[in-house]
Amino acid sequence: KSYLFHQDPKKLTGLSMVLFTFILLSAGLKYKIRIPWLERIGVFSYTLYVTHYASIYLLKLIFYKLGLHFYEIYILYGWYLGIGIAVGLAALLYYVAEYPGIIYLEKLRTKKLKLSA
Repeated sequence: KSYLFHQDPKKLTGLSMVLFTFILLSAGLKYKIRIPWLERIGVFSYTLYVTHYASIYLLKLIFYKLGLHFYEIYILYGWYLGIGIAVGLAALLYYVAEYPGIIYLEKLRTKKLKLSA
């Protein structure tokens, strides 16, 4: 009868995310709660938002090629690995591609301001 509870981890994860977000938003500013590792992830949070789906899909393909024939990730350690891969890939893409692009655009903007002044 384990199939009756197969959706519970998704519900618990969603509920814990909502609770954690509520705590961070309501009490974080009031009591100056700071979580340094979340602040570091916040630097490349948009890249993580854009690439997380592709990272998880890549992990699912790897699992499939390894003989774990499933279309959903049911293994808890698979999710942990997926989170690590998604965060790691987003950080890599940010620091390799996005950050140098931001620096280059800033140089172009300051150069344009100097020329127009």
